[in-house]
Amino acid sequence: MFNDKPMSYMKIFISILSMLLVLTAFRVMWMDHPHGTEKAPPVEAGVLDLREISMKGDDVVHLNGEWNFYPGAFLEDTTGETNTVIGVPGDWSERMSGSSKGHGTYEVSIMLPEEATDDIYGLRFVNINTSAHVYIDGERVLEIGDPATEKRDMVRRQGAEKVLFFSDQQKIDVTVQVSNYEVPYLGGITSEVQFGKDTAIQAQRNTSLFLQSLVVIIYLLHAMYLFVLLLFDRGGVKKDVLFFAILLVLTALMTLIDFDVVFVFPFPISIYYKVILLMEVSVLLVLLHFTNAFFQQKLPWFHHLVYLYGGVVAIAVFVPFSTAIQFLPLTFLFYIGGLVYVYVQTIIKLREGERNAWFLLIFLSSFTSEFFWSIGVKAGLVDLPYYPFDLLICLVAMVFLVLARHKKIMEVNEQQSSALREVDKNKEEFLATASRELRGPLQGIINITDNVLRHSSDKLPSKNEEDLKNLLSLGNQMNFLLNDFLDISKLEHTYTMPDRKGVDLSAVVSGVISMVRFKTEAKRIHIHSDIPSPFPRVLANKNRLIQILYNLLDNAIKYTPEGSIAVYARESTSEVTVYVEDTGIGLTQEGKGRIFEPYQSESVSDYFTEGGIGLGLPIVKKLVNMHGGKVGVTSELDKGSIFFFTLPIDNQVEKVKNVTIEKDEKESANVADLNGDSEILLVDDDPVTLRVIKNILEMDYKVTTVPSAEEALEFAEERTWKLIIVDAMMPGLSGYELTREIRQKHPLSDLPVLLLVPRDLQQDIYSAYQSGANDYIVKPVDTSELQARVTGLMEMKKSFEERLRLEAAWLQAQIKPHFLFNTLNTIAHLGETDTDRMLEVLEEFSEFLQRSYSMRNEEGLVSMEDELELTRSYVNIQKARFGEKLMVNWEIGESHLKIPPLSIQTLVENAINHGILNKIDGGTVSIQVQREAGDTLVSIVDDGVGMSPEKVERIETETLGSGVGLMNTDRRLRKIFGEGLRIYSSEGQGTFVSFKVF
Repeated sequence: MFNDKPMSYMKIFISILSMLLVLTAFRVMWMDHPHGTEKAPPVEAGVLDLREISMKGDDVVHLNGEWNFYPGAFLEDTTGETNTVIGVPGDWSERMSGSSKGHGTYEVSIMLPEEATDDIYGLRFVNINTSAHVYIDGERVLEIGDPATEKRDMVRRQGAEKVLFFSDQQKIDVTVQVSNYEVPYLGGITSEVQFGKDTAIQAQRNTSLFLQSLVVIIYLLHAMYLFVLLLFDRGGVKKDVLFFAILLVLTALMTLIDFDVVFVFPFPISIYYKVILLMEVSVLLVLLHFTNAFFQQKLPWFHHLVYLYGGVVAIAVFVPFSTAIQFLPLTFLFYIGGLVYVYVQTIIKLREGERNAWFLLIFLSSFTSEFFWSIGVKAGLVDLPYYPFDLLICLVAMVFLVLARHKKIMEVNEQQSSALREVDKNKEEFLATASRELRGPLQGIINITDNVLRHSSDKLPSKNEEDLKNLLSLGNQMNFLLNDFLDISKLEHTYTMPDRKGVDLSAVVSGVISMVRFKTEAKRIHIHSDIPSPFPRVLANKNRLIQILYNLLDNAIKYTPEGSIAVYARESTSEVTVYVEDTGIGLTQEGKGRIFEPYQSESVSDYFTEGGIGLGLPIVKKLVNMHGGKVGVTSELDKGSIFFFTLPIDNQVEKVKNVTIEKDEKESANVADLNGDSEILLVDDDPVTLRVIKNILEMDYKVTTVPSAEEALEFAEERTWKLIIVDAMMPGLSGYELTREIRQKHPLSDLPVLLLVPRDLQQDIYSAYQSGANDYIVKPVDTSELQARVTGLMEMKKSFEERLRLEAAWLQAQIKPHFLFNTLNTIAHLGETDTDRMLEVLEEFSEFLQRSYSMRNEEGLVSMEDELELTRSYVNIQKARFGEKLMVNWEIGESHLKIPPLSIQTLVENAINHGILNKIDGGTVSIQVQREAGDTLVSIVDDGVGMSPEKVERIETETLGSGVGLMNTDRRLRKIFGEGLRIYSSEGQGTFVSFKVF
């Protein structure tokens, strides 16, 4: 979700809806949380019967239901009075002739169980509009303002009210006198009334106050932190941070005086509601300012919106409350309009790929949820305890938003710091370049001045002559200084003439493409070489040629968002021109003129995070020039670029002919085929390297050499190798790609690969390990280093093979205890019922033990006949035990081949124990050995319980790690045949396990 790619409107709206639904779900769960006892019945006809309820100390009963109501009267004793029934909580307008204003008396009787008398109880009124007196058994116990029979200013504290009282009666009569002449839309007891023991009522009040206080403290602490940051920030006041801090303060103040009021507001209720309205509008105004500041927008009509909201605030503050309250619906619409504006601006930024806007969207969703639920609570539409999480989510989202902005600024600063470090790293080169540019004019000034002094000194006034002498002295000092700069540059950045020789261009290009291919993984770029093989060899320093191609390809990848990059070459009489063509953003005419200069970047590159061109292309230019070539670029903006450079053709004749070497290598391969004991496969297109490395290693190992990666792939499949040594730079399929191909079939421990890399640089080493090489060595190789690395890899290979052998030997020697006991029990049972059958089973068991402990099992391969006989003995023992529940089919064709020991028996045992025996009515196991497409296919098929696709996938991804037997069998098969087990299964249908024998 949090990415830089533009999103569609549908996805954004779905995201907003999803967030609102999740927030609503949390609210609903909070409403359903047992804040009171769920056992209490509702109030019916003015009576709440709790005689059958066992109230615990922490139980709270909500007095919701039908109360007795006496409109237009304040009564302390309602005996004999005419009443009506009203729902609590709720508005009394239907009982007051359609008006929310007036006065009246509520009454409810609470019937307690006998064991609940002689205790302290409490009542908690979440909200009453606007004043009330509460009586318990005719005694006034709570005053909420001063109820009156006519309109007057009511001064009372806002928020929930509670009263504690002692009762020794089984019946408690609660009478509430209520008046409302201020609030036009709601009147009466509009929020819940809670009843319980004193500890429970106190806990309800304390919990709500604690949550509100916690939210206030968190908001104020973050606001204080932001103000401190602004105070000590020398970069000037950041408006978005300032408005965020003000937003936190306003929200904290609103939380203090709303709901269960933490801060008592000792003013008339009319002023209280005006303050609430003023703060809510102020929060929206600050939010609008924050949005504009964060997105750095300057909208000409924005100040008109501010004036409009200012007018609403003026109306709310200065006109009478009875008039101001009439503007409440209009204020609500203005508020909705402001939220819609912020939503629209946020969605626009999301469409533009601004990922930080997601945090603002989360904030808006939580803010919207809090706003509408608060309206619902104030309007009496819903009744729920204080809910802090929407505000906390708002805070977290905004903190992440500010942190994301800060992180982005830090990244920019880090990029700038990196660029400065790069500039500092190359300052000597810059000084050298500047020195060369300044040296000519400076020398001209010195020469002219000296010439004037020598030929015209007698004609000049003495003062002018002295000035010219000073000028000549200063010029010579500067010349010396420039010489010093040049000397330092030569010492620190000396580029001597490279040691050039014939280089296979196709091989180098293939290798470099493999090195940079990982950089295209995050982009949709296809990179390829169109240089044929064979191709004329170029006269170059191989390492410097790699550096040239690497820099050009790196630059092409950097400025190609998607498309293709091609490398190709053209041959002329004495030189080769190499082209690197991309379909990237291209260059302007001005950019083409300065792109090869240090510290220059094309302006269009600012669209990309990789930064400017830097020194890569200037280095290319210098290296090409040192090779006696030239470099250039053709480009068209938005259509791509073609960089090219020239290198001379190598006209020298190779001392060792390819034909002779290839013949020798084929003969060597044939010898290895005859002996069948080759250990090392050496792959390199350079015949000299092949001969050198083979001479080093053939005293200790059997070495087979091949001149190309394509041939190496064929040889790798024909025989088992202990080590493959591969040159990274080869034409066609490079050594990196060859290593990747090998790793698709052979893990690191199964077939080690030693990669010959051209340079001991980070790019080469990273590419080697990323392709799957076990180790690397730099060409030209050192004899001692090569022998040490080969010995280490061969020892690792030997250790791995020994581990597999020991694992197999352990499996072959062990007999599971329960199998042994069950077999002996079966033999004992048959001794009493069927002695002939007992002798057959005893003979099979003896055969099974004999073959299990046979010394032949220590070998890597055994005959398939021996493996099948071992499997038959195991199956016959199991059939004697389970009878008709286990059926076995044998379909054996060719069986004279060699296979790893305990390969078939392990699979059959797994099929019986985990497939057939887990099925109530048993099943059938089929053991098949058949020819298939020139190979032999061994299959174990059962119709047992089978496995789900998820379990099969889990087994395969864990390399068949569900059991040591399966894992060991799979590894041995892969090592010997190059392929492991294949598993197909379906729940209720059975399992098919097979492997190929070549």
